[in-house]
Amino acid sequence: MATVWTCGHSNRSVDEFAALVVGAEVETIVDVRSFPWSRYNPQFNRDDLAGSLAVAGVAYEHRGKNLGGKAENVDYAEAIRELVERAEAGERLAVMCSEGSSARCHRGSMLTPSLLQAGADVAHIEWSGKIMLVEHAAYRLF
Repeated sequence: MATVWTCGHSNRSVDEFAALVVGAEVETIVDVRSFPWSRYNPQFNRDDLAGSLAVAGVAYEHRGKNLGGKAENVDYAEAIRELVERAEAGERLAVMCSEGSSARCHRGSMLTPSLLQAGADVAHIEWSGKIMLVEHAAYRLF
């Protein structure tokens, strides 16, 4: 079963964030923020983050128009299927937004159910160091 990872940058340093995703062996960060910049954490502005992740050996792509929490989400179902297909092909990717906790974010409330319905398992990388795995086999719609 393919696994799609998730994480949030929170208010940490970009070096701490890079260490978190490298430690989880993430190859690609898929930024799902509708607005990929921050007045309070400019180190996570789109271009700055892409450059910092490249130095750490992690690819970056922005998909906020498809998978954002505050966007119109053009081709949402197609974007979800694409992530699952990429994970099935062996790519270790993580969807990322700004919220550190998946429980308080659209990664948990919106993207996780969609990814599970599409046939993937989901693993949330938490800042505590814990990995919270949500398995497709254990997921049910009520």
